Amino acid sequence: MNSDWPTNSGMIETILEEDKYIKTNGLEADVQKWSKMSSWTLLEAVCIFHGLDPVRGMQNEYLKPYPIYKRIMDAYDIMISFVSDNKIPRKGDPMLFFECAELAGITVSKEVKDAVFEEGINRDMSELERKARLEAFKTVPETNSINAAEKFFTVDTAKEIRETFHEEVRCILVEFSESGQRKPTGAQMRSYLRENPKKAPRFVNVDRKGEIHYYSDAAGKEITAMTRQALDKLINRYATKTV
Repeated sequence: MNSDWPTNSGMIETILEEDKYIKTNGLEADVQKWSKMSSWTLLEAVCIFHGLDPVRGMQNEYLKPYPIYKRIMDAYDIMISFVSDNKIPRKGDPMLFFECAELAGITVSKEVKDAVFEEGINRDMSELERKARLEAFKTVPETNSINAAEKFFTVDTAKEIRETFHEEVRCILVEFSESGQRKPTGAQMRSYLRENPKKAPRFVNVDRKGEIHYYSDAAGKEITAMTRQALDKLINRYATKTV
């Protein structure tokens, strides 16, 4: 055996030394902090998946000799191929990187997934509430109107309709799961909706950009677009485990 190859004991010592150096110098990724960010770059995602702070860790020159630095750069090289194939963005919602990372053999911890999912839901709810308040503000009658006392609040019925379409997508995911199929990608879900429009009555079409259009009002006249990233996020929210 080549004497230059590290022994098992030597590898263990290196890993322990690496772990100690990262903890001593505060280079660990703060998952709670990073999960609150609405977007990550690809490199930030790879660093966080490896438990390393993307800023302090990658800027630390003394960390480069340790194995973790090479693991991160190798993982980044693999993940960048998914960017080239337009499967993930260079920067986007943290959830968009999960599936491709796992396909590349990168472990995404339960702690990271749970934190990102929870913060994503919180952001969605805050955005819906903001839009509802803005719409309510626009529809408040003037105080000198004789009908001012007839309406003290408004109801965001559009929110209910949007959630109805989300529920239609969720039902499709349930069918996929119960029939033993794998969790669909955003592209597969778009193809399925094109081929089976009756499965989601509010579905209208998919445009050239890959955005899904659906009816967002009770009358079926107003159409809203769901971006590719929003669809991926919706799928990941409902189907968090892939067999």
